[in-house]
Amino acid sequence: METGTVKWFDAREGKKFGFVTAEDGKEIFFHYNDGRPIQVNVTKRRVEFSDQPTFQTKDGVRRLRDPKPGDKIVFVRTQGYKGDKASPWSFKSIHDKAIDQIAKLPEPTVYRALETMNNVGDVAGEPKVLWEGSDLEALLAKYPVPSGRQSPGSDPLIPYYSDSDNIFEIRHWFEKKVGEIWEQCPDPRLLSGANRQFERITNRW
Repeated sequence: METGTVKWFDAREGKKFGFVTAEDGKEIFFHYNDGRPIQVNVTKRRVEFSDQPTFQTKDGVRRLRDPKPGDKIVFVRTQGYKGDKASPWSFKSIHDKAIDQIAKLPEPTVYRALETMNNVGDVAGEPKVLWEGSDLEALLAKYPVPSGRQSPGSDPLIPYYSDSDNIFEIRHWFEKKVGEIWEQCPDPRLLSGANRQFERITNRW
């Protein structure tokens, strides 16, 4: 993201565009329709632009206000039809509030997925760590949970599997780090909101 200052903005209906002066001194075109709320990605602990132009408040669905000359905005510089374009963009005050919220977040829980494989009847050896981290989106991307008509047996981290000849068996389980100790825990992929952990940052402008 870059930071800039609104030089001017035409708020008339049918216009809704203006120019922002970037920190490198270049004047960049921007349009109201490219304005987006700011989100905190709790899992990745970073600020992101929403993919929707509206956001929910206690007063209902809202959009960003019209920018005014002198407003500070954050934006991504993209290639427009006639040159550089600030798209998406949002107000720096919202961005700064999101940064403050990230700083107040507790340290994320660290999980790991383990596996043992052995002949049926034998004692399992030292488990293999398949994955370790706190980014549950990354865990889901690498080891997706079966959905719809998919068989539970298609889960790459199925708790127990034995071949049809009952020769070998595989076990999977999860642990989370509590202090310096690893404790067995439920599958973190099934945690509510694990697939998209966002908090919307809103304010009254």
